[in-house]
Amino acid sequence: MRMRAFVRMTVLGAFGALPSVHVVVPALGAAPAESERQPAALPAVKGAVLKATGYPDPAVTLVLKGNQFWVTVENSPLNDGTARQREAQAARIASAIVTQVKGDPALAGILGIHIDYAARSRDGSHTDILDSIDFRKGPDGNFAHHTT
Repeated sequence: MRMRAFVRMTVLGAFGALPSVHVVVPALGAAPAESERQPAALPAVKGAVLKATGYPDPAVTLVLKGNQFWVTVENSPLNDGTARQREAQAARIASAIVTQVKGDPALAGILGIHIDYAARSRDGSHTDILDSIDFRKGPDGNFAHHTT
């Protein structure tokens, strides 16, 4: 042990004595990709969102990241509407999600639903987020619109 410390000090020489640093590098591919961890219930959840909104499938993206659902609605007619109209629709989206995941143990830990209204250019080269609406799970287990 003393020899290792001496070697470290000798190698560092002019740089001074620095404490040893231990780095643990995770194995490549050790963690499954986000898409591999997606519960099988996601298509049904997306179907419920599509039914609640009337949007076509390509207009809505639904992803589960950690313990939150992220919904992106692209090029909605509500992009030109009021914030109140988007919030009302977002509440319907959140309600559809909550109804669909109730009783699913794989989705019991969901704590938030984040909904973005986005305007994407026709060529897909640019996207602007026009509105973001969040719903957080309260201590009573219900999701409420979060405002800051």
